[in-house]
Amino acid sequence: MKPYLLLRAAELTAQRPSGEVDDVHFTEALAESVIADATVEGDLVLDPFAGYGTTLAVAERIDASLTPAQKLRDSAGTPADWANESLDDARSIYGQINGAYLARDYAQRQRGLVTDRLAKAGLRLAALLNKILK
Repeated sequence: MKPYLLLRAAELTAQRPSGEVDDVHFTEALAESVIADATVEGDLVLDPFAGYGTTLAVAERIDASLTPAQKLRDSAGTPADWANESLDDARSIYGQINGAYLARDYAQRQRGLVTDRLAKAGLRLAALLNKILK
């Protein structure tokens, strides 16, 4: 059985941030176990509710692929700004296409851009959900 399935209420209470009363949170050990079981190095970890930030702290410690400053920068702006950013990317991509056919390496060449856009989308969704659900 996974060790994180055996957590006791006292362990959760002991790691509760000072001044908080909410018991619904992950301990760092729990977050680390789940992340280790469900991801490989370099994967993005999305915690849409972010709560006390435990999952983010553990994910960064395990694989600091984005700094907090990068996360803030990437989640800044409005949905209209993000749509315009996507439009600029699309114009850039389609400006590279010659004729009516895509080159064989088209998908591979755009992989980095797609990965970046998906990562930003996850951060932005999390930020919007946090704002809505507070």
